Amino acid sequence: MVGSGIVSLPWTFQESGFLLGLIICVVGLIVSYRTCILMIRVAGNDKEYFDTLYKYWGKWAYYCGFISTLLIMVAAVTAYFINLSSMLYYIALALGDWILAKDFQPINNATFSQFSLSYMAIIVFVMEMLITSKKDLSIFIRLMSYGSAFIMALIVFIIGFGFYGIGTTHYEIMPAGQDIPPYTPGDATRYIKLFNSDFSPLAGALGIGYFLHTVSLPIVRNNANQDKNERDVFLGYLLVGFTYMSVGIMGSIGFVGSYFSEYYINNKTSMMEQNCMNMFAVKDGLAFFMRFALFALLFCCFPLINHFLRSLVF
Repeated sequence: MVGSGIVSLPWTFQESGFLLGLIICVVGLIVSYRTCILMIRVAGNDKEYFDTLYKYWGKWAYYCGFISTLLIMVAAVTAYFINLSSMLYYIALALGDWILAKDFQPINNATFSQFSLSYMAIIVFVMEMLITSKKDLSIFIRLMSYGSAFIMALIVFIIGFGFYGIGTTHYEIMPAGQDIPPYTPGDATRYIKLFNSDFSPLAGALGIGYFLHTVSLPIVRNNANQDKNERDVFLGYLLVGFTYMSVGIMGSIGFVGSYFSEYYINNKTSMMEQNCMNMFAVKDGLAFFMRFALFALLFCCFPLINHFLRSLVF
């Protein structure tokens, strides 16, 4: 439930306003937990929830549940592919700068006249197509066991910039109906919103992030204390929700801080990137390490997620 999608949480909280984002996170947690528990109770000893749908409602419910799960998996694979391409692109630019001693600037537009993100997307597509064609994915499963360390490091990294921003930047609250003006050189004030109208990105991200339903049955079935299933699921959701709220709120504060003045001035904007890691300079050493860690995690995750999606299709 906590994965590479957290790099987009600072942006989604900026879009919604961090107080409204906090409310949406809490409401989403309650709804997701409640529906997940109801599903576990109704499924009972059924192997899959699709079987439960078929048992009570027939084929149409079976296929509705299957197709909705399939669409969520497609969204997850797409998000993984985008982040994987972006991380590898910035890693390649940094290595090119350090090895060739040239100042490479990232080009995120869809262009083929220069080495842009479009070329890297094609490279990643070919690379992942070859990898996912393998039937034995055991090596990726073993590597994934180290993924939690990368995620924890990324969480600490984003929250740390939030505290750094609070300590080094002057913030003011901007009313919901006003647009934040582009930042200019010498502008030391940064603006944040408590409430904003564009909450759909956060709601969409949480729709995927809180989605444990289809895999919850095998998880609770393997729980050592079967009488504690509902408590353990609640604790899981609570920890995930706390992580999302911490990363989203602190990220929405930290990534508009003075540390990123050069980014905002060069791009003539007041809005952060959807992927907050793209806001760091190409040759930023700490960001390079985090990009590499995230790329390693995604590189191991993608074949497994794609395998699950392909299994659903077949």
